Amino acid sequence: MEKRTEGAWLINHTKKLLDVSETNEFEDIELAGKCGMFLSNLAASDEQSDLNSEKVSAIAKVSNIKKTELETIKNVLNQAELIDLGKNGSISVLGITTSAVLSHTTDIFNNTKPNNIQKAAIELSENISDLPKDEKIVSEYISDLYKLSSTETSELLIHSEDIGFVDYEKLDDNSKLYFNGNLFRREVLKKVKAVLGSLIKEDQEKILQIDELLTKNGCITIDKAKQILGDVLLSKLQSIGMYD
Repeated sequence: MEKRTEGAWLINHTKKLLDVSETNEFEDIELAGKCGMFLSNLAASDEQSDLNSEKVSAIAKVSNIKKTELETIKNVLNQAELIDLGKNGSISVLGITTSAVLSHTTDIFNNTKPNNIQKAAIELSENISDLPKDEKIVSEYISDLYKLSSTETSELLIHSEDIGFVDYEKLDDNSKLYFNGNLFRREVLKKVKAVLGSLIKEDQEKILQIDELLTKNGCITIDKAKQILGDVLLSKLQSIGMYD
């Protein structure tokens, strides 16, 4: 996963955690995410910017950072050499651009030495954004990749559902389908599952090839997509809203 993508998920998850009272399982995600949110609001330009304590406090409030958290976050950013701490609560932002904030957020997360459960929480959301996936497939993938026990995997999925890291839907056969609600609509999930269930290994490999091109280039021509996927497979995937 690219650093910018991971940073975006860290901030997304942190915003979800703001509505949850107990977040101890994901404290490294929350710390990195709040550092990223704070840094993003600080980074008004790519030039060094000096901010007095009143401005810093105002930005912290907008960033949903409590007074009890502010000093910790400032120290983390200072240790990462992203800000300098001045007198009386002032700070200097060291030439940070808003476009670089997501990568810095990822670096901060990795420097906290997060456990595998927190890493898996980020990977889980990214994985189901590529394609909606059955609970069994997701469980096996996450547990194998991060060496989680069945209990740890089950608890991660429950927490992810409750907090909103993932969207899910129970289907008629009592199975669960995990998906990104910003990309896939609930009302077409049965069709999504039917289409995805019909894909053979060769189809899945073609989809991965398209996803790599989209990640690298942002977009590709319809002719290129047809060349890789073929007309029939492309039509199937467009019918479930996978590609625009």
